[in-house]
Amino acid sequence: RHDKRPSASRSKPAPSTSVAGGTTALRGRPKSMAELKTTSAAIYFGNMDAELEELERLTRADASNAALVLRLSGVLHTRGRFKDDPVEMQRGIDLLATCERLDPTDARCPLARAEQEQSLHRFKQARADLERARTLRGDATRIEDLAAELDWNDGRYDVAIPAIRRARAARPSTGTWMREAQLEHDLGNEEAADRAFERAEDLINDTSPLVVAHLNLQRGIQKASVGRLDEAIVFFRAAVERIPDYVAGNEHLAEALHMAGKDEESTRLYEKVVS
Repeated sequence: RHDKRPSASRSKPAPSTSVAGGTTALRGRPKSMAELKTTSAAIYFGNMDAELEELERLTRADASNAALVLRLSGVLHTRGRFKDDPVEMQRGIDLLATCERLDPTDARCPLARAEQEQSLHRFKQARADLERARTLRGDATRIEDLAAELDWNDGRYDVAIPAIRRARAARPSTGTWMREAQLEHDLGNEEAADRAFERAEDLINDTSPLVVAHLNLQRGIQKASVGRLDEAIVFFRAAVERIPDYVAGNEHLAEALHMAGKDEESTRLYEKVVS
């Protein structure tokens, strides 16, 4: 499943003390559309389709422009993830080989490919591209964040955990707080995970529905994994509310509904996913 953060390949790390504690009451629910407004998914993806069409035209007109190829790859990968379209995601990765051929000195090409490969759990390929990007002096922050993910999936917890915590402390954002929330969950610190997820939600300053939908999906996965199905269903529904055709959101919601004994609705959703 492309929108489920992969588990580490070795044994789980030992529980540790959380640094995401707090004393304020938790909301315990996703923010509503009124509380956190986002663009309509139809409008957002319509704009993305138009952007892709224009980028396709521009790259045909200027096939030697590495920056255009890089941008086209990124949009394809984003749309492919939310459509759960492996062909589109692979096309994004293949374009980065073209980007690298056009400008072998541009670290953005292997770094973007490493990130895309990691999202598809191709860890060996991602590591090789990461090292190439490092050699080319690519963006240090992106390299450090991706290295932490690869170290986590290699079971190098003594390296990955401090790196994840450092990133959140140095660059508090929706992304770094969400990653720390996932870490707290993996370490068995469920209340700290909830607090970190809510801090991630509070820092959203983008009207894109993608960020909110992805956050709610991850919160639902957290709840489902500890058997709190009613809460998981609330978060999965919130993800699908933001993006009705979000494949991973519908799939996880269908699975949670089935586990909760709500098979009629679950079946309808599975049929939607298959279609």
